[in-house]
Amino acid sequence: MGVNAQDKIKELRATNALHDRYREDWAWADALRNGLLSDPNVRAKFLADKGSTETAEDFAQRAKLTDYSPDTPRIVSRVTQVVWNESPRRDFAAPELLDFVERAGPCGETLDELAKEAAQEASWKRYAVLLMDRPVYDAETVKTVADAKRLGVDLPYFVIYPAERVLHWRKDARGQLVYVRVTSGMREVDEKTQAEEIREIALAGITVWKIIAEKGKGERLESETPPTIPYPDGIAAAKRLPVVVARWEKILGNPIDRD
Repeated sequence: MGVNAQDKIKELRATNALHDRYREDWAWADALRNGLLSDPNVRAKFLADKGSTETAEDFAQRAKLTDYSPDTPRIVSRVTQVVWNESPRRDFAAPELLDFVERAGPCGETLDELAKEAAQEASWKRYAVLLMDRPVYDAETVKTVADAKRLGVDLPYFVIYPAERVLHWRKDARGQLVYVRVTSGMREVDEKTQAEEIREIALAGITVWKIIAEKGKGERLESETPPTIPYPDGIAAAKRLPVVVARWEKILGNPIDRD
């Protein structure tokens, strides 16, 4: 019996209770970072609920009077930049690691550039998740950056997922992550089509589900049985997910730590 596509899509997008609890906080952080809170109508969305004896007019007036500083994004940015006043020191010399430091992101970003981006994201939302991803290819053929360049494929790289795109996670009895589900969000393919990729990251490997949305046709799964991509031997032997949780001051707490 085949997979019911709509049920599976709903299951893939399902979030856990802690994600649901912080969703509005993350939306507020985005609105603040992007300067949208200068609009009193937007600010009203993020105020406490209207009081039982408060009229709609009074609530609207309160939104207009609520203080908002357009300098906040600049201040947060400068605070996170302080961390990078000095370049990080690394004590390894392995060529493959040095190559990775210089090309650690999907678009050729250095490891330092990715770390700065993750720090910025975490400063707004308390954490971000970095997933080590890689394309599918024959590991015996592609072993070095030179091989990758020669064959036109990339070696492993980090992808940053902001907090709201980390839909679900599970831990074992020791508190170690054993499952994480993340989404790319819906992205436009062409005028009539959008696509979303949801990755299930488990100890056995990564499964990538692709959801296609076409105008007038609804949503469908590109494949009902996508393959699970195994990890390279080194990651598989470690029996840990290729995931890094970038936290901004762990003392503040975040949903992943509290789970």
